[in-house]
Amino acid sequence: MIPLPQLWAVCFFIMVILLCVDTQFTAIEGIVTSVTDVFPRVLRGARRREIFLLLFCIICYLTQIIMVTEGGMYWFQLYDYYACSGACLLFLSIFQSLTIGWVFGANRLCNIIQDMTGSYPNVVFRLCWKYLTPLASLVTFIYYLVELQPLTYNRGYVYPDWAYGFGRLMSLSSIVLVPAWALGRLGTTKGTLKQTEPLPVFTMAPSLRQWLRDYLAERRIRRSRLVTKSGHCNIEYGSVRYKNVFAYLQDSWSTFVEVSWYSFMFFYVASFIFSWFIFTLIWYWVARDNQDLWYQNPPENHTACILNMNDLVTSYLYSVESQLTIGFGYRVITPFCPSAIVVIMTQVLLGAVISCFWCGVLVNRIALPKKRAKAVTFSDMAVISSKQDALCLQIRVGNLRKSLLLGSQIYGKLIRTSVTPEGKTIIIEQVNIDFMVDAGKDNLFFVCPLTLYHVIDKSSPFFQMAVDVLPRQEFELVVFLDGTAESTNSSCQVRTSYIPQEIMWGYKFLPIISRSKNKKYHVDFTNFSKTEPVPTAHCAYCYHDVNCHNPNSDADGIENKGFETIEIEQTTDFSSSTTKM
Repeated sequence: MIPLPQLWAVCFFIMVILLCVDTQFTAIEGIVTSVTDVFPRVLRGARRREIFLLLFCIICYLTQIIMVTEGGMYWFQLYDYYACSGACLLFLSIFQSLTIGWVFGANRLCNIIQDMTGSYPNVVFRLCWKYLTPLASLVTFIYYLVELQPLTYNRGYVYPDWAYGFGRLMSLSSIVLVPAWALGRLGTTKGTLKQTEPLPVFTMAPSLRQWLRDYLAERRIRRSRLVTKSGHCNIEYGSVRYKNVFAYLQDSWSTFVEVSWYSFMFFYVASFIFSWFIFTLIWYWVARDNQDLWYQNPPENHTACILNMNDLVTSYLYSVESQLTIGFGYRVITPFCPSAIVVIMTQVLLGAVISCFWCGVLVNRIALPKKRAKAVTFSDMAVISSKQDALCLQIRVGNLRKSLLLGSQIYGKLIRTSVTPEGKTIIIEQVNIDFMVDAGKDNLFFVCPLTLYHVIDKSSPFFQMAVDVLPRQEFELVVFLDGTAESTNSSCQVRTSYIPQEIMWGYKFLPIISRSKNKKYHVDFTNFSKTEPVPTAHCAYCYHDVNCHNPNSDADGIENKGFETIEIEQTTDFSSSTTKM
């Protein structure tokens, strides 16, 4: 018996009560929300939804109070056997798999997943969606119908025929709705089946479609980055020669430290199993050489090297016991075989080496500097505005930990594709971008969030850009922050990138540092990436040209508005006039 049965009984009933309450909340909220969406003018008035919810709960209570009686159990079992049975779920799963795999299209679904995640699903998923899942559900559904037995109550009472009919009607109420609704929409939609693709079943509201388009476009932009917002380099290596692959094995320590956790666990388990199996064969050879195996029929006065080890399975068990040093019990080594003594010493030493190796790899993986880099965050957007009588590109960076990054340095690289005067195309051209704070750019005192700025002067690659041409540029600004963790004394680097659509012209960051009443500095990270519009010149050239620059201009908060169409009263064709001359 389990100790403290009263305690576990109370815990079980509390769990059941909470499960029932949670189910009721979700079911009632789903029904009430659906009815409210169907009749918004009637139920979305003042207090109307609350009144409807109260009446609905009262009706549900009055109809379900019968369940506490013996007759209620009669109806409950009927409902549970037919309406909540596996037939309904299996039927719906068949239609769902057919809809996803054939109507909507498995290939179309794979393309959407690729746009969202960046990787195309494996062929196994497509086979399951189109063939395996519908076939398995159909076979299970047919088997359920064949094995269906008449319903009885309390192991003796047989339900009448009308009860069976009512139960089947409840099952059909949830089964027929799906194909009936699909056929109804197909019948009421104009055009042939090919003309109605995609089917109205999968049409979405305009706002939802627009949101999905924007989301997929954002995912495509993220995939086209060289460096993601989280600092991951989006690059892959192809056609790597075998001799270069062996370089990973020669530097196995760095390889095992940098692989994913799934690969790490695989190599960890595989190394032990492989070593156990190798020594299993060695122990089997020792026993075979000493005539210890059972099929060799050793005599009764035979002296074995290892007691009770007479086949391959017992050799494997003895190998595991020896390498893990868990102690000998039924199988014990004897002092009469020198070869066995040498083997057990070798296995114990090799097992210690393997354990120490993986322990060191695990410690290094946990202490990787990139874990510390996750506590450093950059602003989601970069801004361009005036700062200290100069037009500056500004980025905000913050340290989420109280421990400092020592010797911090900040710099940037502008990644773009360019063509040399000789006609050679440089796919990834790197241009240095200098960032600084008020105190400089080296050895930053990173005790609070800092605003990094790059002065847009004549030497800056942003000098020729303007507010209307910036969003059409093709470049990527990669920002690096190097430092040494104060707690572990390990160097780390934080990276992020900004594309032209993430640079806001005519904005500045909101202030986030203030002083509290107890004379302490307070950092409000809720405004970390928030901005506000400020008067800013339309281009860097206009800012530096006194005749073009107007600091009192009302053109503030300009965010990629593009070109404006203007009317010109009179034009002159200079080409024609030049020809006449």
